[in-house]
Amino acid sequence: MVKHHCKDEKYSFPSGEKFRKVSLVSRKIKEIMEKIGGKWPHVDYLKGEKIVKITKGELRDITSFMESELLGMSIEDFLNVKRLEELSGDLKLMVEKSIDSLNWNFGLRNYLVVGFPFKNTEFDCNYIKDEGLEVSYKGKKVEVGPLAQALTFDKLVKSYFNKYGPSPLLREISRIKVAVKLISEINDLDISSERFSISDGNYVSFAESIRGSLIHQYEISNGKISNYRITQPTTFIASPGGALESAVIGLPIKSAKDPVELALAVSSLDTCFVTRVRVFENEKLVTTKRIGGFC
Repeated sequence: MVKHHCKDEKYSFPSGEKFRKVSLVSRKIKEIMEKIGGKWPHVDYLKGEKIVKITKGELRDITSFMESELLGMSIEDFLNVKRLEELSGDLKLMVEKSIDSLNWNFGLRNYLVVGFPFKNTEFDCNYIKDEGLEVSYKGKKVEVGPLAQALTFDKLVKSYFNKYGPSPLLREISRIKVAVKLISEINDLDISSERFSISDGNYVSFAESIRGSLIHQYEISNGKISNYRITQPTTFIASPGGALESAVIGLPIKSAKDPVELALAVSSLDTCFVTRVRVFENEKLVTTKRIGGFC
């Protein structure tokens, strides 16, 4: 039987004790993100220079929360966990509630990681074919995101992937593994960039975001942007015949009136859009369900 739901009031939205703690930590994370990217609420990187100063002290509350609540162990110990039975904290509860989804092994099994901050990879931007509604790499649809990223470094994820294949549960575990790995590698930063200018020409920049591979291609003419194209993770994931479709085709649904399995499979891919799915049984419309929209 698929359990999925946790009835513990501590996890209730929005007043549960656990939820309040998560909200506080999330705000601290956004404060640090402002320093790095300058997107919330300003775009100061457009000045032509950037100053970044982050200390491990600013991460102390975040690390403490993750170790005491989410992981139930130190970051170092968590990164060395190789079996689901070794997990603790809230992550252990998540596994207990969703262990059946480990067998929902539907997916592409073609993965793309473009590089930093993960080792890859022989990524070549010339192999990307972006047709607007769909994107392929080397002629194939690919899945990007935490599962693809974790497969580059984590023994637990590799082991369960080799045994079971892709699954919603493994994607969620991968998401935590990736976040913890990044925190473990942050050292004190005190960086001031030199002033810079960009000459006319064609440029490509790419990096791994938490949603997956992000690629910007742009052209500058006479000191102004004359062409700009962004290939974002959702474009890979939601391409027709891509990772999203492959994750749900064949998925067993216990109740067509409440297809929680469908929502969990889609949520694990973290698509940045909202869609309303119509669920049919024996060619009869049973229900509609809002899925996605986790921006």
